[in-house]
Amino acid sequence: MGNLSICRYPFAEAFPFAPHEVDVSGLRCHYVDEGDGPAVLMLHGNPTWSFFYRSLVRELSPSFRTVVPDHIGCGLSERPATGTYPFTLERRIEDMERFVESVGLKRPMTVIAHDWGGAIGVALALRHPDWVRGMVLMNTAAFFPPKNKGLPFRLSIVRSHPKLARLLVLKLNAFVISALFLGAVQPLSIQAMNGYTAPYRKLRNREAVYRFVMDIPVCPEDPSWPMLAWLDGRIGELARIPVLLAWGLRDAVFDRDYLLEWKRRLPHSETAVYPDAGHYLLEDEPQQAGKTIRKFLKRTAT
Repeated sequence: MGNLSICRYPFAEAFPFAPHEVDVSGLRCHYVDEGDGPAVLMLHGNPTWSFFYRSLVRELSPSFRTVVPDHIGCGLSERPATGTYPFTLERRIEDMERFVESVGLKRPMTVIAHDWGGAIGVALALRHPDWVRGMVLMNTAAFFPPKNKGLPFRLSIVRSHPKLARLLVLKLNAFVISALFLGAVQPLSIQAMNGYTAPYRKLRNREAVYRFVMDIPVCPEDPSWPMLAWLDGRIGELARIPVLLAWGLRDAVFDRDYLLEWKRRLPHSETAVYPDAGHYLLEDEPQQAGKTIRKFLKRTAT
């Protein structure tokens, strides 16, 4: 990335944050770092990037140090050379451990996580109990599907057919584009669409999107099955910290069943539900969700 400049991107007005980068295992990791105070680490999922958290950064940065990295290969972070990076859940967790150390995040911190960020963030909290003082989990999971739920049809098709997945996700950019219309209930603005798609407009930039999909563990032979099994068996240990479940109920993937499973495993958790919000909660309810999260952090992180 070198002299990274946000100004040249079509989403610059909606994402007015100074770019930062740090070396993570020899790869350049882009991140947002705004505000001062207790540290808040925000972890995105797939196929988003730090742009997803822009409204929450504005909401929290007057009182907190808000740090939002782009996972390697995502957003404005470096694209690894072919065959040099495993793109597994365990590596994502290791990357985030190195990132936290490299940017000097004061601990204990609060972790806010969405989608794939949930499994990564929960792993940080379990592997480093002294690092995390609280968590906000948004439409995510860190356990196997509840009640023997299978993958939704859209995910199942691409996950089960690698050649079709490469065509749809890599060549046609269908995963990123379809998320613009399926992720949020309210239509996204052109500016928001530009923001979500800008890092993934070239085929060579979509490898991480494809590999996140293919890393979904569906059988014990899959590379990330052992890590998800480890998380699945230890989530109850989060009972030692405050947890807020902020949930868009119109999510076709992480639906009400996932929310109820979180509540079953973490009965002490607080819940904020948004009946008219989808998977992209911070697009459908940026103000209400932002205020709720800020109040939670004010009580638990200061």
